[in-house]
Amino acid sequence: MQKQLWLVASVLALTGVPSSVAGQETRIPLDPKMVVNERDRGNPEAMVDEQARIGDPPSGKPESTWKVNSKYWKTFPYSAYLDLGQERNLSSLWLFDTFNNGELVLYAGTPQKWQQVARHETLKYMQWTKVQLDITTRYLRIERVKPSCIFSEIAIYEYTPEAHRQMLAEKEAAEKER
Repeated sequence: MQKQLWLVASVLALTGVPSSVAGQETRIPLDPKMVVNERDRGNPEAMVDEQARIGDPPSGKPESTWKVNSKYWKTFPYSAYLDLGQERNLSSLWLFDTFNNGELVLYAGTPQKWQQVARHETLKYMQWTKVQLDITTRYLRIERVKPSCIFSEIAIYEYTPEAHRQMLAEKEAAEKER
């Protein structure tokens, strides 16, 4: 029994999920129709077009990527946002990092009124990586700063109501300790 608990604690520590909220997140179903391209170039809907193939938790190797023709690479950054349909308590975004190193910036808010919530370097090779969010929003904007930011699929998770309350309480307690 003690060995099993140690294994669970180790997995939670490696994934970055606080042990108190692990297992209390659900994946949000994403669909290409939810994606709004903020430029007239590229195909950002490709970042959510293989949802049925990636599993839960995300695994496997999705293939399609958000492409921008190389003749437009000098006009980066490129961005798109997802309309999640309603306010959601987002816990994390997972992305399948493919090739190259580039910067990804995530924003919450509403169209034309964005607030940066995370920055992520795509440094992995053919691996799923997690970006912690801990935000409440209906819209999530994803910005590829340079052409070298290449990933092929995303998955977005939200907290259950109980887990969200618990996460907020833990953050408040941590702030008081500082």
